[in-house]
Amino acid sequence: MANVLAGLREPELLADDIAVATALPRADNWGWLPALSVTSALGLLLLALAYNAGRFASQVSEPLYWFGLLVLFLPVAWRLFSPDAARRERIALVIMLGMALYFGKLLGYPLYFAHFDELLHLQATTDMLANGHLYDDFLHVRTANDIMASGHLFQANPGLPISPFYPGLEIATNALSSLTGLSAFAAGSVLIGVARLVLMLALYLFYEHVSNSAQVAGISTLLYVACVGWFNGGFSYESLALPLTVLVAFAIALRCAVGGHRGLTLMICLGIGAVVITHHITSYILTPFLFVWMVTSFPQSCHQKGHVGPGGAALLALGLCAVWLQYTGDMAVGYLSPHVDSTVHQVLQILAGEEATRQLFHDGAGFVTPLWERVTGFASVALILLGLPFGLFHIWRKYRTSAVALALASGALAYPVSQAFRLTPAGAESADRLAAFLFFGVAFVLTIGTKQFWLSHGLSWRQAAVVMGAIGIIVVGQAIVSDGPSWARMPGPYLISADQRSIEPQGVTAAEWARSYLGPGRRVATDRINTLLMMTYGNEWTVTALDAKTDVAQIFISLQFGPDVESILQEDKIQYLVVDRRLSEGLPRVGTYFSVDASNTLQSQPISPLALAKFDNVKNVSRLFDSGDIIIYDVEAIAGKS
Repeated sequence: MANVLAGLREPELLADDIAVATALPRADNWGWLPALSVTSALGLLLLALAYNAGRFASQVSEPLYWFGLLVLFLPVAWRLFSPDAARRERIALVIMLGMALYFGKLLGYPLYFAHFDELLHLQATTDMLANGHLYDDFLHVRTANDIMASGHLFQANPGLPISPFYPGLEIATNALSSLTGLSAFAAGSVLIGVARLVLMLALYLFYEHVSNSAQVAGISTLLYVACVGWFNGGFSYESLALPLTVLVAFAIALRCAVGGHRGLTLMICLGIGAVVITHHITSYILTPFLFVWMVTSFPQSCHQKGHVGPGGAALLALGLCAVWLQYTGDMAVGYLSPHVDSTVHQVLQILAGEEATRQLFHDGAGFVTPLWERVTGFASVALILLGLPFGLFHIWRKYRTSAVALALASGALAYPVSQAFRLTPAGAESADRLAAFLFFGVAFVLTIGTKQFWLSHGLSWRQAAVVMGAIGIIVVGQAIVSDGPSWARMPGPYLISADQRSIEPQGVTAAEWARSYLGPGRRVATDRINTLLMMTYGNEWTVTALDAKTDVAQIFISLQFGPDVESILQEDKIQYLVVDRRLSEGLPRVGTYFSVDASNTLQSQPISPLALAKFDNVKNVSRLFDSGDIIIYDVEAIAGKS
């Protein structure tokens, strides 16, 4: 690491490092890095113990988790706020923190991908490796598996049809797996780890370039990861596209400063192209950000001859987005527009008093987040919102001649608006996903405000305690806000329709049995969780609301096996049914048992056990597999009737 960091571009002299340079015998010493490496390792150990306790449903898991997270963050935060740390130490600290957070997330499920999006992406990668073709957490597993199996791009993904048309993550995973012989899980984990390393280094260098301050760069990077938390540590296309976006932004900023440079130009062009084919939302956010940056750079362009701005990059991003959108048949429009329309419609209904706001900190099964977590979550958002005006004011005072600083400030203004989305059922997930982009500007704005208000004359021990307390509230509060209820962030016993908490050996075994004895590609209907398992471990074609002609959920909800159920089986040509009897034992944690339930609303009562048992005595329906909870029925004889 020493050699790598030593080779990084050193600024001529960062403004707030003059005192450090004169006070220290060596400007590149490691300072407190060795000691803070020990505290970070201790934090990871506490997280590992917390996860292990969670698997046995121990009550100590939650306190251990939060204590470990604070041990990981606060010592590093204390040092980054110190004016005595050298640039080299700050770079090493932010990289160490970012990688420790990535490993902390990986410790939750260290042997397999368990999150919803991960499995869809991985499936496509595996299939490409096997045959030479491409097929979107669990959704991305499917795409990855398909690429590994077939060796080709753009194979259909029943769980997330848009995923195969943005295959950057799966292509990179497939290439690494093919070259090294690693499994898709190992290759994907290494790839996302490298992407996290790039993200942390690019963030620091970008913030340093904008502010000309190593201290501002370190604190801004710290606040970014404090606010975003684990979000981009999973195997999903945003986890790769976001680091590429930040790297592109840094390359553009550097090119604007040094003038036209062929190497930087090539990096920018390739980086933008990679983002466009990796993640639709990231490319659609990068493009307007570059245009805002271009607009704010106009005054500078008018006063400086030969000024190189981001205009060319903005036009290139717009052109590539348009070309790729056209090439993929406008799939992104069809995929994203329903989410946008629903969010806008629900916001308007709430403003008109026609609809109640979404219940915050409640899950679909009625679980309510503890009071202290709710208070901390609200407090973290309040601290961020209160800090923004101070930062914006000082950016205008000190950085209004910097086009990129003004662009970052413009992005930060969207954060308060995004929080209103959390009041709607359709917009809650959008607010979580937008955070990774909006905090790119928010972290910088908060740092400028903090530096001018708190750090301009040094910190007393009381002030330092207040600042560290605020950092702790933001770290814990944003983890609560973004990760959801405790069952979603901790491993543990099986829960009904609870994404990663519903992935367990019995369901995996049933899916693997289906692949071995039924063969891949069979048309299977089942619930939300078993859909993921059958699609990834089973490589079956799961019939969901995304491609079904009928309401498939009615097959399982109906109390009797009547003509309506037969009609659904026949119209959607369903060959096999996978029934999980545990669905009758409680409400779904995510609000629905199926991809879209019969009423398109949150489930209010469990499915009747009689509804799930109705297939046992139906003529021409055969029970092929029974693990106790999961049963696979052969209904091909009924579906094949004319």
